[in-house]
Amino acid sequence: TAETPSAPMLILYASARPYAQAQVRALAAALDRAGRPYRLYPDSTANHISIAQAFGRHGDRSSRVAAAFIRTGRLNQSAFR
Repeated sequence: TAETPSAPMLILYASARPYAQAQVRALAAALDRAGRPYRLYPDSTANHISIAQAFGRHGDRSSRVAAAFIRTGRLNQSAFR
């Protein structure tokens, strides 16, 4: 239920893809309606496959963003570099 606390969700997405933008807007709207916290992380240089393949590898930007998000619950701007 909306009264139950939930951890914030990090949504990594390929922002250069028009369909991804529409999907992430729909997901964000649904999370807003449900009162659930989330953060968006757009990556204009990636696609779904490249995000999945690189995630967890040393030096991967999305991985740094996710690790910082897990530690803090916030998007840490320094992790974007």
